[in-house]
Amino acid sequence: MYIVYVTLMNANMAIALFLLAVFIFRGIFSEGARNFVPAFTITGAVAVATGMHMAFTAPMPGSWNIAMGEPSILIGVLLLGTAWSISKNYSFAPLGVYGFGAGLVAMVVGYQVINLGLGSNPVPTGIVLLLAGFPGVLSLPAAFFAKSNPGISRICQWAAVILLVVAAGMLAYTSLNGYIGHLESFADFKPIYAR
Repeated sequence: MYIVYVTLMNANMAIALFLLAVFIFRGIFSEGARNFVPAFTITGAVAVATGMHMAFTAPMPGSWNIAMGEPSILIGVLLLGTAWSISKNYSFAPLGVYGFGAGLVAMVVGYQVINLGLGSNPVPTGIVLLLAGFPGVLSLPAAFFAKSNPGISRICQWAAVILLVVAAGMLAYTSLNGYIGHLESFADFKPIYAR
């Protein structure tokens, strides 16, 4: 039996995507933006820690270590960067570039999950990655046009909010079902020292 903490990764990412949607909806330059710093720091740290462990130790079978670990690191670092930028009043434009790259990676991974039929539910898993990645791609034009053309920036932000909420809902559903299944399948599990 291999280590299974994908449920934790999915739950954390669902929370992070929902928080990001609320942050964008309320306005990234709003007075209350600083209130998101702890939440982005927490979800970013969990995403980086679990992603790093998965990417470097490969506890899952097949290519899931790449498909789940590496995007988790990218999104986690982006969340930490967002928290840092908010706390220091830095421009979001450089993060838009990173968000574009991270989103593109998530979308490529989502496409390949569907294309290769990975896992027991490749289509929903791939769709979640596509939905979660596209707002990252939109972050570049949203950040670029934030000052010069706020209308285009706001359209990108609204599209991102909708996609993030849908992706967060799908991930939350997947995570909760995963917890139900994992608790059942691990009910009789005994660690090596207890065997």
